Amino acid sequence: MKFKIAVTKHPDQTEVMSCVDWNGPDELFSCSDDHLVLKWNLVNKDSIKFCELPSEVSPIDFHVYSKSQGTLGVKKSGTGHDLLLTSADGRFHLISKTGRLEKSVESHNGATLVGRWSHDGAGILTGKLYTNTTCTTISQSPCMN
Repeated sequence: MKFKIAVTKHPDQTEVMSCVDWNGPDELFSCSDDHLVLKWNLVNKDSIKFCELPSEVSPIDFHVYSKSQGTLGVKKSGTGHDLLLTSADGRFHLISKTGRLEKSVESHNGATLVGRWSHDGAGILTGKLYTNTTCTTISQSPCMN
């Protein structure tokens, strides 16, 4: 296996990058502790500011409902939300295609460690680890407009 390494033209994020996810074969999103969500184009090795999160949101996990997820013959429902971000305050946040923070929903008491879209984009799943053992809890709810 060969890895291809690319260096960006200029560093855009000044803090620790906490999460990254693909959005198709040549595009990805990243989020860091400086509250910036960046959209990266891997063809021209450039990035743009997609949105800026409120200062009270400390991102932990990030999942993009990508355009390539609909390849199984299942079409995404019309939610209009593409990005699911979980944070240290126990919330998950839905970000629209235009970079607007649409909703913030409390899902757990304490940090929400993981969040994922369903395959059809109609629901989300969030999770939190309560102890250092494998005792976990899962919260599942449909995304509503």
